[in-house]
Amino acid sequence: MVLLLLAMNAIIHAQTIIPGGYVSGIWNSSNSPYYIQDNILVHPDSTLIIEEGSTLLFSGKKLLEIQGQMLISGTDQHPVILDGVTDTTSWHGLFINTTDTSITDSSVISNLSISQCSGHPAITITQSDRVRLTACNIHDNESFRGAGISCINSDPIFDDLLVSFNHALDGGGISLDSSSPVMSNCILTQNTAAGAGGAIVIFNSSNPVLEHCSITDNQSNGSGGGIYINSSGPLFKNCIISGNEGAIGGSNLYSGGGVSVKLGSNTEFENCIFKDNLSHREGGGIASFSENEIINCLFQENYAMLRGGGAFLSSGNLIVSHLTNCTFSDNESPQGTALATHNHDGVLRNCILWHSNPSNPTSLIYLDSNFGLNVMNAGYSDIQNGEDGIETSGTADYIWSQGNINLDPKFLPDTCDLSWQSPCIEAGTPDTTGLSLPELDLAGNPRLVNTRVDMGAYEYQLPVGVQSAKFKIQSGVRVFPNPAGDYVCIDFDCQISSARFRIVNSEGVVVKELESGQGNFIKIDINELRPGIYRLVIEETAGVSVNYPLIKY
Repeated sequence: MVLLLLAMNAIIHAQTIIPGGYVSGIWNSSNSPYYIQDNILVHPDSTLIIEEGSTLLFSGKKLLEIQGQMLISGTDQHPVILDGVTDTTSWHGLFINTTDTSITDSSVISNLSISQCSGHPAITITQSDRVRLTACNIHDNESFRGAGISCINSDPIFDDLLVSFNHALDGGGISLDSSSPVMSNCILTQNTAAGAGGAIVIFNSSNPVLEHCSITDNQSNGSGGGIYINSSGPLFKNCIISGNEGAIGGSNLYSGGGVSVKLGSNTEFENCIFKDNLSHREGGGIASFSENEIINCLFQENYAMLRGGGAFLSSGNLIVSHLTNCTFSDNESPQGTALATHNHDGVLRNCILWHSNPSNPTSLIYLDSNFGLNVMNAGYSDIQNGEDGIETSGTADYIWSQGNINLDPKFLPDTCDLSWQSPCIEAGTPDTTGLSLPELDLAGNPRLVNTRVDMGAYEYQLPVGVQSAKFKIQSGVRVFPNPAGDYVCIDFDCQISSARFRIVNSEGVVVKELESGQGNFIKIDINELRPGIYRLVIEETAGVSVNYPLIKY
């Protein structure tokens, strides 16, 4: 009986002491926890496999260096844990150093929880491209730069990472130095930086791709509460940047609540949401001093204490930023609630800039220049108060191109989706060539439903059973507005001798009928029709007959 109890006690308290030096082989939960008493190294010709449920506890200031191959295979229920030996013991993290790029995946790390590193990042990846991190929880670490992950001259793959509660001078969560990882489905939240980039810093010719990532509730004393970019070209697709707070220190060198982009960069944001970010200086959603392509993005309820509630664009160089199919809604700032520029040219196309409080005395767009003539070219956009919504200072100016309107966009309640009554439907530029519009809008629906794009980040989607809820060009005919209120217009691209027009209700009954003589334009009064879905039938004398769905509101 005594022998049985001793055996059970040995099993319950199974542990392995690792004194330091070279390590390899298979570590598993049966021999866990592993107590690491000194630095350990996986030799270039060796592999270390750590199986699910294993725990490694490090003595103070010790690290695990990988020069060979590491395979960590935790699971959701049984992750692999790397931590300090006690709750107050900090260690020096996982160092993946110049691994063999000839191996398909030199290191694959899945379902790892790593924490309590101090003085060094939790995970450092140097000169190592074929590294893959999946479903890892990287939290409560401190370092000079990139407390969660620091990449130097490496192009790893990150998927489904949770990077949280980390703190650094720059890049509280992640630092990318000459590195271009592909990041997808990652969450960076509650990270802080004493300097720049609460969640992530991207610098020194880094060109990462971030897709479906969430950068939320991070803070920086310096620029970029969420993201700081310098001399790099990242691409952000379908990302959420919200609740971040930047430039807390208040210096005039700081900017950007959600994102700060410095000189020498070329950034692209596609189908991204900037929401509820706060800058203690300029640029609630984004402050940029470089060229930007911002496409199909939403800027909502961001705040900047000085200028550019949604976005602030500035430069001392002759550069241009393009904002295409973006929606700016209910942003706040003393100058330029939606957008402010300083010595920066811009092109605004198919955008909506609106505030639900029409009595707000602040201009939506504020343009300033002391560096020669800087121009904002606005076209096919819905700008509240029209040209009166634009304020200029110094030598800044704007071009009021064709297609602009000043009409309530009629968003659906509590969203920036277009209702069927919106004047922004089919009101964007007729030719989208060169705009680089994505196939999907911000909601994941088709970006171009018909022959002409809508204004804003959301494309109006058709009711079930209706082929088109917007004017349509078919056989050289344009029907607009659609949805229609008091009237509907038909515009032919050539002269017609005569035509018959019939409006048919959902029961197949002709509710209005008329004929026209020679010409290429007709306006039909439909004020007496009840709201609903109709068919407009056009019959030309040449025998051509076309049908158009028509919505009456």
